[in-house]
Amino acid sequence: MKAKQGELIGFNSCMGYFYNTETGKLILNEEEAEIVKFIFKRYVEGAGAHTIARNLEAKGIKTKKGMDNWHDSAIAGIIRNEKYVGDVVMGKTYTVDPISKKRIVNFGEQDRYYIKDHHEPIISRELFNKAQEIREKRSRRTNDGKINRHSMDYPFSNIMKCKYCGGTIIRRK
Repeated sequence: MKAKQGELIGFNSCMGYFYNTETGKLILNEEEAEIVKFIFKRYVEGAGAHTIARNLEAKGIKTKKGMDNWHDSAIAGIIRNEKYVGDVVMGKTYTVDPISKKRIVNFGEQDRYYIKDHHEPIISRELFNKAQEIREKRSRRTNDGKINRHSMDYPFSNIMKCKYCGGTIIRRK
């Protein structure tokens, strides 16, 4: 009911925003918003998550939780997060058992709600869309849905397959 009305349920804080528990609104955190802008800018310029994480560490910038070390997955999560353009997706996960409070990812079993322009954005929609295009290009998924972990640097890359397991045969030095 609350999701249909656009109210946040169980907000897990993200870089660049404070959550006001009284009003249920996301409030911009200017200092953290600059970090998010830096991450998106560097990503669109061509830097990967690992490089951006090392850049942030070199500048002495701490994570949302005050840690010195940035993980690649944290950068990738920021790049994927729709909240930075002012949108919210409700129902990404759902509770299976209210007693154990076990939550699982929603792959369509429950309703999901996409609320556009829910709060003040940190980055422009154009920058976000450009980052998503780059993310898709860099994805390791092939057309058949399998993960491609190897480059196409050599003539038979990703062509030769193992007769027994079906795995890709790779070159080793």
